[in-house]
Formats: sequence, structure tokens, C-alpha cells
Amino acid sequence: MVFTMLFLIIENRAAQPMVEPSLFRNRTLAAAGMSASISFISMFSVMLLMPYYLENVKGYSPAEVGIILISIPLVMSLVAPASGWIADKTGSNLLSTIGIGISCVSLFILSYLDKLSTPFEITASLALFGFGMGLFQPPNSSIIMSSVPRERLGIAAGTMATMRNLGMVMGVAIGGAVFTNRFVFHNSFVPAFQDTYLITALICCTGIITSITRGSKIKREEIR
Repeated sequence: MVFTMLFLIIENRAAQPMVEPSLFRNRTLAAAGMSASISFISMFSVMLLMPYYLENVKGYSPAEVGIILISIPLVMSLVAPASGWIADKTGSNLLSTIGIGISCVSLFILSYLDKLSTPFEITASLALFGFGMGLFQPPNSSIIMSSVPRERLGIAAGTMATMRNLGMVMGVAIGGAVFTNRFVFHNSFVPAFQDTYLITALICCTGIITSITRGSKIKREEIR
């Protein structure tokens, strides 16, 4: 946190900053960037623990685990192009909010997985999560890129990548910390796994709030 504050202070005084601090005074960009980070926190919390659940609790082989886990990127790759096309036709705000909302629902469903869950239940829940992420990411990225002037598109793209990577790192850190804490409390994998996914779902719900409160898309020409 200290180094983040120092970085922002230095960037604010630099003649040619790597990250333009003034961009974050743009509510649309700041909220959409936060939503992106939250979505990747959720995704990497899911990806961190799911292999251990599938192998150690369900007893699946590594090949079977891979087949089940591929449902997330597979569904995302199918949904994302359609989501981008729909967003171009109908607007991005509502679609991205619905997408992250679906992801939240899927995380609540995943928090109920246990030793008796069937392969279909697990795969369908993960596929639903991938569907929500695929629906959310393209329109949210479009909102970020369309909320800055053309001469700052490169900075916006870099900022978006930074927010995405920050979400990945935080997802692993938060997921690992929560699971460790709950495992010590329960002394059992499944309850700790369920608690972690429940907390991840609650974190994801904050993404709905930031998605709703980011406001309408701002024209590039209005931001100087």
C-alpha cells in the first residue's frame, strides 16, 4: 500500500507519467477498471482451489480435472464474441452488469459443492461462471476504452491490463488466505472450500455495485 501511494505521488508529478492519475477522476473508467479487477479476483480464486477439490475430494485423475476445468475458458471463448457483438448493438452497461451478476450466482452455486456433487453439477456450475465472465469482459473493456480521449487509448489499455493482472494476483492471495484461515477453523477441506467460494461470491457482488454505479459511457471528446 505504501509503495502504491508513492508510485501515485511520483506519477502525479511526472511530466510524462506511465499511468495518468487524472484518468481515475473519470468515474466511468475507475469503476469499470475496478469491476474488471473484481472479476479476475473471482476467477483466480475459483481456479486456485478447484483442482484440489476435484483431485483430493472427488478423486478425479489429472486428465479428468483438465476436462472439467476447460469448461470455463471454452464457454468464455464461445460467449465473448457474441457478447461484444450484442454490446455494439444494444450498449455495454446493462450487458456487463448482467454478466458479472451471473458470475456471482454461479459462485454461490459453487459454494455448495461437496463430496456428493456429480460431474454434471460441477461442470455446469463452472460453465455458468464462464458464461458470466464471457458476457462481462468484452462490454466492460469497451466501456474502458471508449471513456478516454483517443490520444490516451494506449494508457487506458495499459491501465486495463494492470487492473486485470492486479485482480489475478489478489485472487490467488485472497483465495489462499481465506482457505487457510477456514481450514484451520474447520480442520476439513470441504467446509473451508465452501466458505472460500462463498466469500468469493460476496466479493464478486461488489463488482455488480461498481458496474451499476459507473454511470453512462462518456464521449471521448468530453474528457480532456
